[in-house]
Amino acid sequence: MKVKEALKSISLGSAHPVFLLKGDDHFLQEFFIKRVLKIFFKDSPYTKILMLPDEMRGKEIIEKLTFTDLFETRKLFMIRDPQRIIGKSSADLFEICKNPNPGHLIFLIIDNWFTKTAFVKKIESFLEPIDTQSPFEKDMIKWAKYLIKEKHKKADSKVVSYLIDMAGDSIVHLNNEINKICLFIEPRHRI
Repeated sequence: MKVKEALKSISLGSAHPVFLLKGDDHFLQEFFIKRVLKIFFKDSPYTKILMLPDEMRGKEIIEKLTFTDLFETRKLFMIRDPQRIIGKSSADLFEICKNPNPGHLIFLIIDNWFTKTAFVKKIESFLEPIDTQSPFEKDMIKWAKYLIKEKHKKADSKVVSYLIDMAGDSIVHLNNEINKICLFIEPRHRI
């Protein structure tokens, strides 16, 4: 599922609070997570917890996911490379993802789209992966237009095409170039 489709589905209120992001575009991952946070938590305070199976044992990750705090009701968990969690902890994580705590948002992030471990196959049986790979050129044009609009600017198609040629290898690069241009042309509204 594309990011735009996923966000539309979530905003309509039909979302499970666990998301599987597959793809190595970190800008898209961050973009999606920020948008989902606004929808689920609005402006409420929350605790953000990043967990890396390479640096933590599976049991520690499960303990953090199941720990209930009387004062912190909303928590954001980001687990990078959850397929590296093995054994009983992997089965526990699967069950937590099926029945998460209502105040928790869980993002399972796998940079490699083609990863196909037993855990990934199992989790994909009930969570549709959200594509966070760098988009192809036709989608990059849509992203350029969106990012320009976000900055309250306008640009004609030649400018958008030039931006794609210059910085269209990733959304983060494209966004950085658009930010620079917007700072340079301020207060004008047309690029």
